[in-house]
Amino acid sequence: GPGGRAARPVRYEPPPGEAETDPTVLDLPRSSQRVHGAPRPRGILPDEHRVLRQARTLDVLLRHVADALPAARVLTGLRLGGRWGRHLDVDHAVLCGHRLALIGSVMVPEGTYTWDGADLRSRGRPVAPPLLGPAMMAWQQALPQVTVGGFVHVMTDRDARHAPVIRHTRGADAPEAQADLLTAPPAPGIAFAREVALFLGTGTDPDLVDRRALGALVGRLH
Repeated sequence: GPGGRAARPVRYEPPPGEAETDPTVLDLPRSSQRVHGAPRPRGILPDEHRVLRQARTLDVLLRHVADALPAARVLTGLRLGGRWGRHLDVDHAVLCGHRLALIGSVMVPEGTYTWDGADLRSRGRPVAPPLLGPAMMAWQQALPQVTVGGFVHVMTDRDARHAPVIRHTRGADAPEAQADLLTAPPAPGIAFAREVALFLGTGTDPDLVDRRALGALVGRLH
């Protein structure tokens, strides 16, 4: 409950007053800011759903993840240039202690879906969730002190919290069935948020803000 939360004040690494001139350490005012970046259109032909998806996912993350984890820092719109100039864009990232959740989202038509480890299907039509593996590997390499996870928020145009219903086919959760490196299968809002909060909250230091890792992430906001 709230009493338990109050008992764990947020810690900063490096602590306030230390390494303030180190350019790799994010300054204290920005390190204490819980939300960084904002949903915004990108490119010449912007994906019209992108800003809406990002805004809804951000809302779910703030209500159901950040509220429970005071050291969580939520970032929207990360760009990581790939080795061949290919951008490894990620909708959101949440840093909490030594854990980093990378988050993608997908908006699907109303319906009941099945998940087979690679695609969401409704009435036989496949929908591929965004691929997070390349960005997960790149960030894991960039931040070796942090454990990186990947999650996908599935929503319908009308509901970003409970819909759609997603049923797993037999074998969908087997390692060999996975087309990506996701930490948990794609899920609707509340279930998705529960998985993200579980991943972040069970790390070694969920009450810690790593100012170096946060600095690296903030430097990649677009």
